[in-house]
Amino acid sequence: MEAVMLGTIIRDLYGKQETHEIKYALDDIASPNDTYGFSSVGVYCYFNPEDSTALYIGLARDLTQRFCHHNGVIKVKPESCKVREITAWFTEHEKLGLAIFVQSPLEQVSTSRNAKKRSKNTGEHSDSPLEGLLHATTMEGILIESYKAKHGSLPPWNKTGASLTGQGLATTGGYNLLEIMTGKVDSLILSRKTLRELSDDPTYLEFESLLHGGRTYATAQHAGRGMDSRAILSAMNEITASPFLADMHTQATWKRMLDTQYLFLQSPAPATEETPGRLRLKGKR
Repeated sequence: MEAVMLGTIIRDLYGKQETHEIKYALDDIASPNDTYGFSSVGVYCYFNPEDSTALYIGLARDLTQRFCHHNGVIKVKPESCKVREITAWFTEHEKLGLAIFVQSPLEQVSTSRNAKKRSKNTGEHSDSPLEGLLHATTMEGILIESYKAKHGSLPPWNKTGASLTGQGLATTGGYNLLEIMTGKVDSLILSRKTLRELSDDPTYLEFESLLHGGRTYATAQHAGRGMDSRAILSAMNEITASPFLADMHTQATWKRMLDTQYLFLQSPAPATEETPGRLRLKGKR
């Protein structure tokens, strides 16, 4: 994979009647109001789970709030969101895919929902230098421009191209990330569990939070190049073996992940046993 900035990709498929479940799960693990899980600022992709094609790529300071806009939970002007497209989608399809690209809680920026908290505690949610937002803007640009370079057009629901910051960032590695998001390819960059499963089980979220550290550490080591599952594994082994990077809790969590073979789980739908890129145990196909 070429030079791209990595975080953690989480995926889920949902039906119209499951909208509030997704809303709850998003706000549980990526809320702007706490340091649990991941930050609320990130990139998201709606996709067709039947053929793993991207429909829309977007950026949000608050992933939950933006999801609510797109799905009609919070009323906003239709032209400012994708509520028309999603409403039409569910008249013909049972499920819609959602993938999010999330960052550490340390990357949290101010939003309309945490402004009061930020004003009381100026040490939290700093907007200077807005690194979390900058990283997300860069990733959005990489994904949109890579899709455009591959297909000669924007994703079907995107009306405008990448921001000025994101323009000119098309990469082969960027398109590979989009394929991971939509289920065409597997990788340890992707959570082994769905968005709702991470919300339902603190153990899974603990595992993915630790893996997130390995993903970002591997990115720094490789300058974003040549990133794959084995690079992340190597980074995890280094982190958990180092007295400077790991404590007993980190090492115990890593051991539980290895003992339960969590890393070798099939990734969430629409991936299958045959999806290329899945990490496999030696001797197993």
